Amino acid sequence: MTADQHLINNYHFCPQCKTALVKDSSCLFCPNCHLKIYHNPALAVAVIAFNQQGEVLLNKRKISPHRDYWDTVGGFVNVGETVEQAVEREFLEETQAHCKIVRYWGSAPDVYGPEQSATINLFFEVKITSGQLQASDDAAELAFFSLDRLPKKIAFANTKVFLNLLKNEKGKK
Repeated sequence: MTADQHLINNYHFCPQCKTALVKDSSCLFCPNCHLKIYHNPALAVAVIAFNQQGEVLLNKRKISPHRDYWDTVGGFVNVGETVEQAVEREFLEETQAHCKIVRYWGSAPDVYGPEQSATINLFFEVKITSGQLQASDDAAELAFFSLDRLPKKIAFANTKVFLNLLKNEKGKK
């Protein structure tokens, strides 16, 4: 079930006036008090670093969904946290190394988990500034891969989008 379907199936009455909600093109709408309930995507960061050989750092996921598949370092942005803080926190949590943002590459929508929650994923390249890479938190393993020889088991559609973006950029040079 998609998150939109979850919203439609589970929210029937307006929390303000108790009138039956109506599905509008982008939200649930109360025809009485005009309250709109939007389903917005969760914000996530996808973070990569390159080694001196130009290989990209990926992590093998320790947890579901897609356990044992390769992914970028990253995760969800916490409430009260900037995107930049999320990049640094997630990188430190999963690699035990500190980083500095070098470039913002773009974004892609995706879904996460069995409930298919909508996400928007922001792609960042970082430079490792201190610490030794060591898999931690959600990462079972860290490894560098040539963009021409990426692993077959990639966790998410947005990860594939990001890696293709990197490959295309490398092909232009």
